[in-house]
Amino acid sequence: LLAHEARETGRIGRRSGGQSGANCFVQVLLLGCLLAVVVYVHRLQRTVDDLKNVLGDIRRLSDELPNRDPNTSGYPSEVLDESDTIPLHGDSGAHERRLGLMTVGDNAGCFKLAGTAIIDVSAASCNSKNCPACFTTPAQPLTDVTLTISSCSTHRWGIGTSTTTRAGLWQYMFINRSLNRKLIVTDGLKSYTVPADSHVMAFCDSESGRNRLFFPSTTLPTLKVDSGFVLSAGTFDVSASNSSVTFGTGGVIINGGGLTVSAGGIKLSAGDFDASASSGAFKTSTGLIKLSGDITVAGTKTLTVGSAGSAGATTLYGNLVVGAAANATTTTLNGATNVSRDGLTVTAGGFTLVGGSFNAGSSSGTFITSTGANTISGDATVTGNKTFNVAAGATTLLGAFTVGASATPAASIMYGGLEVKTAGLTVTTGDLTLTAGKFDASSSPGTFQTSKGAITMFGDVTINGTKTLTQGTASGAGNTIFYGNLQVGDASAAKTTTLHGLTEVKVGGLKVTAGGFTLTAGNFDASSSSGTFKTSTGAVTLQGDVAVDGTKTLTVGSAGAAGATKLYGTLQVGAPGAGNAKTTTLYGATTVVSGDLVVTAGHFTLTAGNFDASAGSGTFKTGSGAVTLSGNVLVEGTKTFTVGADGAAGKTTLYGLVDVGSNGNPVATTLYGATNVQVGGLTVTEGGFTLAAGAFDASGSPGAFSTSSGAVTLSGNVAVSGTNTFTVGAAGNAGVTTLYGHVVIGDASTNVNYATTTMNGRATVSKTGLTVKEGEIVLELGNFDASSSPGWFKTSTGAATMKGETTFEKVLSVGAVSGLTNGATNPTANLYGSVNMGTPNSGTWTISAYGDLVVESPAGALKLGSSSAAVVCDGTGASSVVCAAR
Repeated sequence: LLAHEARETGRIGRRSGGQSGANCFVQVLLLGCLLAVVVYVHRLQRTVDDLKNVLGDIRRLSDELPNRDPNTSGYPSEVLDESDTIPLHGDSGAHERRLGLMTVGDNAGCFKLAGTAIIDVSAASCNSKNCPACFTTPAQPLTDVTLTISSCSTHRWGIGTSTTTRAGLWQYMFINRSLNRKLIVTDGLKSYTVPADSHVMAFCDSESGRNRLFFPSTTLPTLKVDSGFVLSAGTFDVSASNSSVTFGTGGVIINGGGLTVSAGGIKLSAGDFDASASSGAFKTSTGLIKLSGDITVAGTKTLTVGSAGSAGATTLYGNLVVGAAANATTTTLNGATNVSRDGLTVTAGGFTLVGGSFNAGSSSGTFITSTGANTISGDATVTGNKTFNVAAGATTLLGAFTVGASATPAASIMYGGLEVKTAGLTVTTGDLTLTAGKFDASSSPGTFQTSKGAITMFGDVTINGTKTLTQGTASGAGNTIFYGNLQVGDASAAKTTTLHGLTEVKVGGLKVTAGGFTLTAGNFDASSSSGTFKTSTGAVTLQGDVAVDGTKTLTVGSAGAAGATKLYGTLQVGAPGAGNAKTTTLYGATTVVSGDLVVTAGHFTLTAGNFDASAGSGTFKTGSGAVTLSGNVLVEGTKTFTVGADGAAGKTTLYGLVDVGSNGNPVATTLYGATNVQVGGLTVTEGGFTLAAGAFDASGSPGAFSTSSGAVTLSGNVAVSGTNTFTVGAAGNAGVTTLYGHVVIGDASTNVNYATTTMNGRATVSKTGLTVKEGEIVLELGNFDASSSPGWFKTSTGAATMKGETTFEKVLSVGAVSGLTNGATNPTANLYGSVNMGTPNSGTWTISAYGDLVVESPAGALKLGSSSAAVVCDGTGASSVVCAAR
């Protein structure tokens, strides 16, 4: 404009035709040039001031930018692509700056791995060139990739094979581009797994010389997940926390790996403990287990205590109900069963001993069978001085009946008549003495034979009816001696007495060959005889008391051929008093048809055979002392096995397995009271464990608590007490932990209850975000990566410090631009280091300064050009033209 005015003034002067017009033109031109220089210098000063501010900001940010070469003022080629430029103001063809754009190649940008590799970054190990600080997997590796970074503390720097090593701290980037494979990065000591479609940053330093990669820390002071928490692998470990873990009312579901409580136990304060849907085993701790509510083993499942050869005692302090009234089941006891009190009662179904002995020998109580027919299939022995009493009813002995023994004969007292139906009554040793009553064989069709010794008849002897008394035979007879009158017949009915020889009742005895022998009065005494006393083979009736004297025995029949011995009254073996108890030996089954078999003292011992009261409809009671069942015990059919009575029950101790129900016939076991498994634990192999009411408390156990491998639902609040931990899975093998409600770690009520949460793996918050209301977020190792998020990244209002290299892929704004009120100023951005824009030979870049660009002294001057020939834009005349051109 000034030049135009000068030219117009010159033309006017020339038209005026004078020298003064030319002078005026020159003056105006000089004045215009001076004004132009003043305006230019003023604008340049403002530009320089703005550049100084920008360069100061860039210098401060440069310390935070990644992969910056500490030995140069520029950025390494591994960080920026050739196409990356910083646009200059007014250069409409310049590209936008993209600091995070990298090539994939040898050592420029990001080195692409072919697969698992061990790379020594202190040498030219990346295709014979120095390695960059970025490594990536192939786009789709076929297997997991393991990358070992060796000697990172002496990482060689520079393009090609330069031997310059890095100094200070620097950052590595490891990128896993696989869809489904893992990238495992290790420095040889510590490893970090990068999941598919993700990346991680690590640091290394030169000062320590340890060649260690510093991965991201998984320790967070506090963590709040507003919507879900998913642990895709690894262990969820809060073992270092001394606070409880609180879950929401939605319950906790463990899909695999189980729930392990290494200390502290699991306490269920409300709700059900239900593992009914699980197909796995349920194991409790080895300590004391208290089941405070009813226990039901569902379906065909079994309840097992201990294992074969190694089982603890099963103690039931209340009734044990096996089966039900409508569904009786068999209880198998593979071992001795000891009922220490109140006895064993079989209310129905009978008691069958299929093997072993029935021994109540140690009992001081009575032994009572049912009121039905009682069959003793083996030998029955009444030991010591005990007696065998049949209270009422007939006693039938189908085999031999032995009282006493040859070495220890015993007297048999029969308070009633003795009737021998068949085979007769034989006294092989001793005497047959009738101390009172009658000896009547009048009903017998057989012969009556006495012993061969002297026979003394202390009363009158009558041969009834037409019967005859014959002494001897026709061919030979002994003397018949009557020391008194011998009367045959009477006055009204004289009978013929035929004595074919001498009849002498002295020796040789008295023999009646026909008609029987009837003693109507007096005694029949063969007590002095050393011979046998034999009756006829027909029915022999002893009308009075029969006493087998001394050590003599009473024998019915013979071995293998014996008739029944019936006692219609009481049978007494032995007598009261010390030394008078005798043993009764029964070789064969003994049946008590009616009445009871009572042992008032001594024992009932079954040394062989079965004890079978299965046909009895009555009760079976043992003595009140200890009862030992030495063989298997079977409660048949729908009968029940009851220990004690309601409110008064003794202890039931099972030293072996307890089978309730069977594989094809499961039954429920009802336990009305606490059940204590002392050793061996409680195992439910099928059907699950359901707690319908009460608490599940294993708090007193020092052992582990393992649930089934299926879904585990904790329907109420779950508290891990004290310093105990809650662990999901194991190292390297863990399922997902899903929490559908809030997770509260520690207690905010007092600062002493804060707890640290350690996550040894990646934590993903898929919705609602992560909020820390108090405390800090400290990243001790690894990367802070929000690159995949489309949202804002906001720091707190306090000072924000970036201690590593920082790359901005988008625009970096300090303060607000749009909506800035008139006269307001943006916050100051201070850069205390060098600011590198673009890369060598990469084209132009633009600095847009919407205001003054000031370079203040002593910070330095604004220089344009290469370092060797830079021009200082300090406002002097020598630099003005150059700086303006630049």
